[in-house]
Amino acid sequence: YHSKISSKPAVSPAFNLISGTLLLLIIMSAMLWFITRTMTWRINQLSQQISLLGAGDFSVRVTPVGNDEIATLANGFNQTAERIETLMNANKLLLAHASHEIRTPITRIRLQIEMMGMLANQLDEKAQEKFHSRATAVNRDLTGLNDLVESILLVSRMDAGHAIEKMADIDLYELVNSEVQHYR
Repeated sequence: YHSKISSKPAVSPAFNLISGTLLLLIIMSAMLWFITRTMTWRINQLSQQISLLGAGDFSVRVTPVGNDEIATLANGFNQTAERIETLMNANKLLLAHASHEIRTPITRIRLQIEMMGMLANQLDEKAQEKFHSRATAVNRDLTGLNDLVESILLVSRMDAGHAIEKMADIDLYELVNSEVQHYR
């Protein structure tokens, strides 16, 4: 009774090499696809947020994922967006308040012109004509300046939202008294 032991392997070494290489390539391709897809998705998200920031939405932020260069870039983007938003809001608020404060001197100048007009009535007719001509030109310029200030105020209020809608108690007697001090 003799058993025959086959010296021939069940699977050829060439087949093992080819199938192992193919399996390794498939696994590596899947891993590379996953890594690439994850990175491009994160970059795409960052790109979309940058587009929104460029369009004027300064409240956009990116959620940093991981601890790599893309996360560092996302953190840098968030810091930049926050700084820009802070500066833009401060600029709008400053513009709104400055425009509001410019209206007071315009009103005072108009009042001074009216008071000077009363004094000009004591002058001769030719001097009165010159005064009224110049007063009309100054009032026209003041109207243009006032219209510009009103436009800036309107835009600032729309941009700043509720920031300048704050109410405050004012002592009218004190306000009138302080304004009267400018005039005899």
